[in-house]
Amino acid sequence: MNTVNRSYLDTNQIIKRFPFVTMVKTAINVGQEQFARQACLSWLANFPGDLGVSLLYAKSLAKLGEIELAINKSSAGV
Repeated sequence: MNTVNRSYLDTNQIIKRFPFVTMVKTAINVGQEQFARQACLSWLANFPGDLGVSLLYAKSLAKLGEIELAINKSSAGV
């Protein structure tokens, strides 16, 4: 029987907050705002009160040109 390591496909893998925040900040700095936005949304779905990630989400929205939405999300905490 041929077994393939599919651990990279496991959607329940956990990333700690510090590496996650570093990844999102890097994404924003290198022009990958769409990735940063989607990553923040995924994080905030699980940790809705994370104000630091809410700020990163708002920054990614602002860089994408969604200024009004960024202002609303950063003041509301998503």
